Amino acid sequence: MIRCEEIAVENRKTHELNMTLREQLKAQQRHSSQLEEKIQTFQKSEATLRARFNQMERSLDDLREAHNPQSNTPELGQENVDLHEQLRNAKEDLDTANVEIERNKQLRQCLEQDRARYKVYSTAILTDAWF
Repeated sequence: MIRCEEIAVENRKTHELNMTLREQLKAQQRHSSQLEEKIQTFQKSEATLRARFNQMERSLDDLREAHNPQSNTPELGQENVDLHEQLRNAKEDLDTANVEIERNKQLRQCLEQDRARYKVYSTAILTDAWF
């Protein structure tokens, strides 16, 4: 009988240890998943940074070529003027779009205020109609 009790106690301890180990395993799996997500995020950031680096290297090479005295400066000068014009036009378009966005925000706020007033008004009318 004592041997049976000892086996039962040992079985209970083994079961508790098994449950503890399972909880630790689940916690480690969650932690591992979080680390995998971070790794993926860092890999995406690395790819983005590498692409930016390559783009900047190309731009630097273009600038070096532009400052090369053997290059065709009149042609580059016109290209530079054209790029500045495109940049100015893009900035103007962006400013116009920002003004339009701000105007639409204000219009939306006015419409929301009107809707709220009409809702209060219609609720009052319906309340009066029921009484």
